[in-house]
Amino acid sequence: MTPKLFHRPPPAGDTERPVPRWATRLAHALPLLLLPACLWRLPFALHFEMGRCRRAACRPTG
Repeated sequence: MTPKLFHRPPPAGDTERPVPRWATRLAHALPLLLLPACLWRLPFALHFEMGRCRRAACRPTG
């Protein structure tokens, strides 16, 4: 007897009520729309300055 470690995902029509097509498309599009906003914040979370300069170094001369 082999243990079942993984289960198969339910078929697309396995919901009690049918899901509208716009809801399915939106569910697939949201990660792609939100990914760029998350990616540009990641370097700031890791303390990478990305061209920002500190106050003492950014003072204009002259």
